[in-house]
Amino acid sequence: MEIPATTPIVRWATLQDMRGRQFRKIFADLENYQSRFFSVQDKIEAEHYIGPLQPLHELSRRVEYPFVVRSLQRKIGLPILDAGSGVTFFPLYLRQVLGMSIECLDKEPAFADRMKQACELMGLEQSIPFHVADLTKRLPFEDHAFSTVLCISVLEHLPTSSRLATVNELWRLVAPSGQLVMTLDVSLTGEAEGLLLSEVGMFVTNLAEVVGSLLLQPGSLPRDLLTPYRPGYGLAPVRLWGGGNGPLIRFGPRSWLLRLRERPSPLFKPLACLLCVIPKVS
Repeated sequence: MEIPATTPIVRWATLQDMRGRQFRKIFADLENYQSRFFSVQDKIEAEHYIGPLQPLHELSRRVEYPFVVRSLQRKIGLPILDAGSGVTFFPLYLRQVLGMSIECLDKEPAFADRMKQACELMGLEQSIPFHVADLTKRLPFEDHAFSTVLCISVLEHLPTSSRLATVNELWRLVAPSGQLVMTLDVSLTGEAEGLLLSEVGMFVTNLAEVVGSLLLQPGSLPRDLLTPYRPGYGLAPVRLWGGGNGPLIRFGPRSWLLRLRERPSPLFKPLACLLCVIPKVS
């Protein structure tokens, strides 16, 4: 059933999210761009590159990034804000491939220069604006400054006492007819960093207090819940030669190694992912 664009969506990521022609195309485009970024990111001058080298192949990013791309509206002239962006290929992909106006925000001052270098290395004519600010405090923007605010796997890393205030602040920045798009890692057993499974119900209740009633809520865990322990989730791709510049040996969103093993890597933690798209209808 087609869900109206004005319907607030808060749901679990499932195996179904990684199926279908649209997902495969988006994932392939993202993977190709990430490979380009991977080939230049070692040239970024910094004491230490902080952040996942290939985030698309790590944990829930492989479903989060395609989910964000599918969810983005392209109607309003205002820019997008990637809150808690770090320095990854994803905002550059939105700017360079999809032609979207985007700005980034993170609390690490060093990230601003690294993003500028990344933009130059990837051949962007203009750098992506980078704002240094703390998500647990008031952000340096006017109300309704952005058409869309993204917050991808960030909220669960904030102190529990700060999450509601942060959501309220991000919601303040969303323009009418815009949207707030969030993803959160959820620790199913408490063994991994993320929102605790026992905290999900209260988080959704608090979210509804900020943005209004939610027509769709996560409810109980679905049978096809997407976790690293489910066959079909996929492992990182294999490079046979050439170091970071070697070709990726891969078939769609699943590695050939997983197809042979059909069992999880012991490095993965028991995480699930919560997906949220909240339109601001007025």
